[in-house]
Amino acid sequence: MLIRIAVLTTILFTCSLTAGAAELDGKWAGAVAGPRGEMQVLFNLAQEGGELRGSVASSTMGESPISEGRVEGDSFSFLQVIRRGERRITVRYEGKIAGDELRITRRVELPGGRGPAPATFTAKRAPADAKIERARRRHRQPAALPPPIAPEFKPIRAAPPFDAITDPKVIPAREVTDQVSGSELVLGAVVNGEARAWPINMLTGPSREVINDTLGGRPIAATW
Repeated sequence: MLIRIAVLTTILFTCSLTAGAAELDGKWAGAVAGPRGEMQVLFNLAQEGGELRGSVASSTMGESPISEGRVEGDSFSFLQVIRRGERRITVRYEGKIAGDELRITRRVELPGGRGPAPATFTAKRAPADAKIERARRRHRQPAALPPPIAPEFKPIRAAPPFDAITDPKVIPAREVTDQVSGSELVLGAVVNGEARAWPINMLTGPSREVINDTLGGRPIAATW
């Protein structure tokens, strides 16, 4: 009788491990609030005992594999490493399994130890064929050319004209993640004690040459 009980306990214990190992398997979809609006994320996870493998896809950063995946009881954690040239961004995910939901806290770790505040969100089970497409950057429509000064004046269009940017979105320095690298050049100004920096990559090209802004209570134009 003792032998049978021991065998039955072993079988039940093995079955419980197998059932627990399947809880995280599959795809999970959610949305994370950020400085540029909501970012859609899709996790594709596979659990093997206490280890977790898979990938994370997002609408702004594309897809990359996870590393250091761990599962303990109903808790899990893993890392996502994103590279932008020589720059490395580490995103740490920690959460708990709650039925068909994952309650997750996301922390972005930037070089130098700085990073935005942690974000908490919920991911739900998604179909096996679920996908996320990377968001495309919006392109401004060319502005109309002004009427000619005189009939004889016939300028040659070297590049299509674009409207100036009149509604720039300002992000606090502590919330900047992958928008600006640590070695990237910026154009900076201080007016009445208020400071601001505009990345040169936003001021390069015909679609981003002039930014109309307000700094220190005064209207200014940023260009180079």
